[in-house]
Amino acid sequence: MQTERITILASPMEKKAMAARANARGISMGEYLRRRGLDDDDSTPEEEAELAVLVDQVNALAPKMQASIDRINTRLESMTRKNEEFLKQMGIAL
Repeated sequence: MQTERITILASPMEKKAMAARANARGISMGEYLRRRGLDDDDSTPEEEAELAVLVDQVNALAPKMQASIDRINTRLESMTRKNEEFLKQMGIAL
């Protein structure tokens, strides 16, 4: 594979931050910059595992949330009917 060198300028603080981010992902700074430059996903395996846990939790809660929304909608529909009937009895047309 033929490669070419790319030189970038960065402050010492920026270089240190990039090196720390690369190190946290277990990759070289060159690989880190390639991924960032190409917009590749650079999530660590730990971040991916954490995200998977969160997705599982949301998926487990979704049916409960939907049931709660359904109960609220049913109650609102009932209250709306009662209010409309009350207003009708009072002679107030909607």
